[in-house]
Amino acid sequence: MLQTLVSLGIASTVDVPLTIAATETALTELNDIFDKYAFKFRAFVLTAKVSDDTSSSNDKSRPRNSDGLEIDSNITLTAVTDELAASLELYPKLRFKYLEQEAKLLYLRDVFDIENMQMGDIEAEEKYLKEYKTELRELKDEIRVLLEEIEGAVQRVTKGWEENQKNLSELEKLPQDLSELDRAIKEEITRFEGDDETMHLPLNDTEALIRNLELEKSALGIEIRHLDNNVILGGKQQMEKLGRELEPMVMDYAELVGVVKQEKELREQVREKGQEDRNVEGRWNKAVIEGMKQMFDMVA
Repeated sequence: MLQTLVSLGIASTVDVPLTIAATETALTELNDIFDKYAFKFRAFVLTAKVSDDTSSSNDKSRPRNSDGLEIDSNITLTAVTDELAASLELYPKLRFKYLEQEAKLLYLRDVFDIENMQMGDIEAEEKYLKEYKTELRELKDEIRVLLEEIEGAVQRVTKGWEENQKNLSELEKLPQDLSELDRAIKEEITRFEGDDETMHLPLNDTEALIRNLELEKSALGIEIRHLDNNVILGGKQQMEKLGRELEPMVMDYAELVGVVKQEKELREQVREKGQEDRNVEGRWNKAVIEGMKQMFDMVA
């Protein structure tokens, strides 16, 4: 009777999860398979021997082994030989599976660097990892929200800065316009003071032109003072307001950076025990912190 890996239960150890608990369970199953198959093989050999010894006997009673148990007399030496051939075929596979599970167990113990780890220790560690990952995801969400708020504040600051720069550019042009107007007035006065009578205007027209130029000059002066008092002052006030809005965000950022730093130290302690599955999250935290620092450097 030929046996297969599936009928022996060996196939169930192929996709064993890579944990110490699952590996120890698989090794226990393989040990049970070895014991059962060895007992079965010894029973077949004993049955064949007794059957061969009693085949020429006239005793019609059922053969019994040394323990007094009845043995099937229909089993022959040929059947046992076939069973032995199947055993020789399956034994290397059983041995390979056993060695494979032993290697997994050694690997896991080396990674965890913990002697005599029990099932309860593994479950507690897995529970801690689950809670740690949940807390880490919550921190990621908080950092994401804070980043969005900071980006919004940076956009508002940038917009206010651009408006102030535009107003400053207009203010820088006003003295030049005023200087050109003053020069034009002086040129007109110089022309009127010349000896060419054809260039002279009537007195009333000249006085009216002077009054208009002085009014325009006064209007430009008022506009300049208005821009000095309102535009520049308003821009400074807006910048101070935006700065006050950023202060709590900076404090929240510093607090989150402290929390992430603490979590990073915990992750370093766990990584010393061999748990490399947290490396990705640690690198992510580091990248987030560096990105936020660069963003604040740009704002500053």
